Parts: sequence; C-alpha cells; structure tokens
Amino acid sequence: MKKLLKIIGYSIGSVIGLAVVALGCLYLYSLHEDSLRSIRYENPNPTERTNEDVIFGSFDEKTSIITLIATPEKYQNKRIRITGVAHLEFEENVIYVTKDDYKNKVWKNGLWISFPVETPDSKINELKKLNGKYVTIEGFFDTETGHFGVASGTIRNIQRYERAFW
Repeated sequence: MKKLLKIIGYSIGSVIGLAVVALGCLYLYSLHEDSLRSIRYENPNPTERTNEDVIFGSFDEKTSIITLIATPEKYQNKRIRITGVAHLEFEENVIYVTKDDYKNKVWKNGLWISFPVETPDSKINELKKLNGKYVTIEGFFDTETGHFGVASGTIRNIQRYERAFW
C-alpha cells in the first residue's frame, strides 16, 4: 500500500509540474502575441490625395485579394485595403490569400508588396516579425505582376501595414 501511495504521489507531482510548465509557456506566448500587436507601418509621407480618389475597402469592408486577382483592371491605380498572410524576404515580398498559399508558395494566389523606397530597412526588418501572420495592408493596386512576374498584381506605395485581428 505504501508503494502504491508513493507512486500516486509521484504521478500527482508530475501532473502538477506539467501544468505549471504549460501555464508558463502559455504566458510567454501571450507576451509574444502582445508584442506583435504593436508592429505596424504607416507611411510618413503618404501620396497627396484629391477628392477624385476612390478608397476601396475599409476596416468594415475590405477588398479581397481574390477580387483583385479576378478583376485587376477594375482596381488599377486605386487605393485599396486588403487582408492576407504576408511574407517579407529578399525577392519574396508577397501577401497571400491563405496560410496554405503562404506555406506552399502559391505566388499566383498573392500580390507583390512594394514599399516606398524611403522606407528604412530597420522598419522592414521589424515588419518581418509578422511573416506568416494575417496582416492588413493599405496601398495602391497595380496590375504589374511583381518581381519576375511571379505574383498576380502589386500593392505599391504602402500606406499602412499592420497585424490583422478579428
């Protein structure tokens, strides 16, 4: 009986230890997620706008990447706001429709991301922390297909780039 109680005591201790470790991991993950909330980019010198500018999408109603791919001519040189899974790397600045497209590099299900030339490398490096996450991007749509024609369009003159939360 003493042996059985000893085994049960060790088992309970192990379960409690695992629970403490799991809670600690959950806490550290929440700190990481909170730090990602503050990463964003807003162009300090946005393009001058006129009354004729049409803004497609809003935080309530976004333009979808699929719509841009299906009817690119409708959105040429229009200001748009989209949400997708972004990846910023050398020769692969793309926002994808889904995480599967991102993981499998289905470039035609994505749009090239083109930041203004004056965007500091330090800011781009900070935004890379959002790779593989859903982000909201605001900029101007161009039917140009990006670097080496790999994507289905380009978002130029990025005005806003931030983590998307639903």
